[in-house]
Amino acid sequence: MPKLEFFDAWTSVGRTLGMHPRLPHSVDDLIGEMRRCHVANALVCRCGQDPQDLSAANRALSRLLPDFLSPLWTVIPGDAGDFPCGDQLLGDLENHRVPAVRILPKTHLWNPCGAAARSLFESLAEGGWPVFVPLDCEVSAAEFHELATALPNVRWVAVHGSWTRQREVADLILRHPNVWMTLEKYHANRGLEHLIRQGAGDRLLFSSGAPSASMGAAKAYVDWADADAATRAAVAGGNLRGLLKFQPAGKLAGFLEPDEIVADAMAGQPLSCEVIDFHSHILDDGANSGGNQVMLRGDADGLLDMADRIGIDRLGVMTWVGIQGPDQDGGHVPVIAASRAAHGRFWGLATIHVGDQSDTRKIQDLEAVMAQGNILGLKPYPTLGLPYDHPQYAALWRFAEQHGLYAGIHPFHWYQPDEFISLCTRYPKLKVVAYHAGCTYEIADTIITLCRDFPNLYAEINYSSVTGGIIEYLVEGCGEDRVLFGTDQPMRDPRQQLGWVVYADLPVAIKKKILAENARALLDELAASSEKVPAMI
Repeated sequence: MPKLEFFDAWTSVGRTLGMHPRLPHSVDDLIGEMRRCHVANALVCRCGQDPQDLSAANRALSRLLPDFLSPLWTVIPGDAGDFPCGDQLLGDLENHRVPAVRILPKTHLWNPCGAAARSLFESLAEGGWPVFVPLDCEVSAAEFHELATALPNVRWVAVHGSWTRQREVADLILRHPNVWMTLEKYHANRGLEHLIRQGAGDRLLFSSGAPSASMGAAKAYVDWADADAATRAAVAGGNLRGLLKFQPAGKLAGFLEPDEIVADAMAGQPLSCEVIDFHSHILDDGANSGGNQVMLRGDADGLLDMADRIGIDRLGVMTWVGIQGPDQDGGHVPVIAASRAAHGRFWGLATIHVGDQSDTRKIQDLEAVMAQGNILGLKPYPTLGLPYDHPQYAALWRFAEQHGLYAGIHPFHWYQPDEFISLCTRYPKLKVVAYHAGCTYEIADTIITLCRDFPNLYAEINYSSVTGGIIEYLVEGCGEDRVLFGTDQPMRDPRQQLGWVVYADLPVAIKKKILAENARALLDELAASSEKVPAMI
């Protein structure tokens, strides 16, 4: 497979107020990501410039960047006299070889659908500059539809199209041929391939949000894309190059030599090392959604097909229906069926609706699920209404300690430490897996402190933020033996979560621990500690 040339359509440098000191933010941080991920060029915007004079901030950004990084200037209508307009603005953009612009109308308090905005956009279109528009945070989907319809000559780029809003995003890009879309937040399960099949492959742009988000996570979505070589090359960088007013003057040289894991990913091949997904959901056979969330091919066959494509060997699956609605038994049906499959690649987690049930009934329900499938863990969820250290859960945790089940915890009180402290203290033999530990550095700090205090606690990484540098931070703080790989698929696509680890700045031996060895050791320890006796309630 020919090597792809990547051009990142959305990166950002600069500090913001309240930023965690370890969150990557500098040009050097960005270049380090590019070298590790083999990305030749990037468009760059600036964080933290909101209180500054925009013209001065734009020029400062251009001065900051080497020739393989292209500035994405922020523009506003100039009617108030504080920003150049008309020929003066176009001349500034031309003189600084600015390839594209972005707008932040909510931040800068102007109406993107007003007359002044229309004049600005028409001038930019005439001059050949595409306009990058952050969805929701700056322009609503309804406003974007209005703009794309009213101004068909403008080449619009929708930024931050979220995997949680797939129906809206698909409606926008598939109905407006003058709209392109960046992919840094579009972690839609098989969403990239769906949009390509619908004819939008020439308007999709590889982007990462680096360095505050992992460039490798975004790159893996394209590395493992189920598309022909020409389309993958177009998404990787060709579409963006064809869109821009100016091309970068240079390309980054001196890429780092890929390790064996990165080399597999770059070749679009399944990883040759073992991979265990410690956090996956599963839908009923043939299902493509879980109500408000699109999850294309989210059943067992779909999970295995994707696993084979990227190299996941085993998956711990849990209900979606049973944590989002009242059907406990129906939610367990696909979990049990998958865990019983002859190939042995799935194990299941049980979700018991505690409510006001007696301890006897809860344990009977759990034992019934365990009798039917290979159930290795318990998965409570905030929607069930009670914090996990509530007395209604106590019988389940005692059973889990005795029978070698682990607890997969999406915190009821979102990363307040008391819940973890209570569980890990009361049930010292219970293995507690903290889901979503890679969400933010603040959450990672909480988990790191807890892992140092409680040897029965593990950090599972998955989150759509794919926060830059945080895998390395968790390894540093929790220890290389306490970090687990998980994806949350098919709610989100697993490729970004896998790329987050694959391209991390870590030795191969530690990547292998995160990807599988730690999970295998934990499951083996649980199996050895399990007591095959009737439950004590």
